[in-house]
Parts: sequence; structure tokens; C-alpha cells
Amino acid sequence: MATTPQQDGPEPLSVIERDRAEVLALLESTALDAGLRTPAGTMTLAGYLATRIFELSVHTVDVARATGQAMPADLAPVVPRVVRLAADLAVARGAGVVVAEALTGRGPLSDGFTVL
Repeated sequence: MATTPQQDGPEPLSVIERDRAEVLALLESTALDAGLRTPAGTMTLAGYLATRIFELSVHTVDVARATGQAMPADLAPVVPRVVRLAADLAVARGAGVVVAEALTGRGPLSDGFTVL
């Protein structure tokens, strides 16, 4: 028998609002240079947050494209940060020159190219 959200627990929106408040309080009390252990290794909180912005932005664009929607205007302020992180990843993987050439119209990226 199917259950309603009320039977399963609190409404999803109230859980999200509660968790958001907890995370914001934690972020306000944590230095941006604090070290964090992640599956990708140790990084600062600032570095970790940059990767989360990157992931959320890229996947938001994926969902918008898959559902025939335009890129949400709310993403515009983070696009420069996303592009900078992608460029940093390209450089770290030895593909900085290839990406610079592609971005300036001097060469193509190969099929399937990724910085991830």
C-alpha cells in the first residue's frame, strides 16, 4: 500500500529548509581555509565549495537541456567560476594549451574531450 509523505515523515520542503539552516550556520562558523577530507583527497572548505558549485551548475544545465528548457538565469553569476574551475582542471591534466586553443578559435577539442 502506498503511503503519503505525511505518513513517511516530515514534508520534504520542511526538511530541506531545516537542513539549509543547519548548513548555513555551519558554514558561517567555519573558516574557508579549514581542511576537509573528501573522497578526492584533502582540500580546503573554499576549494570544496567551488567543486559543489561546479557540479550543481553543470548538472542544472544538463537537466535544463534534457527537458528542453533554457539555462536558468540564476546560474549566470556562477558561470565564470565554473569556467575557471574547468580551465584549472584542464591545466592540471596537461590540456591547458589545447583548451586555450579551442577557446580562441585556434583548434578544436577532440570528440569526447573532458576535463573530468
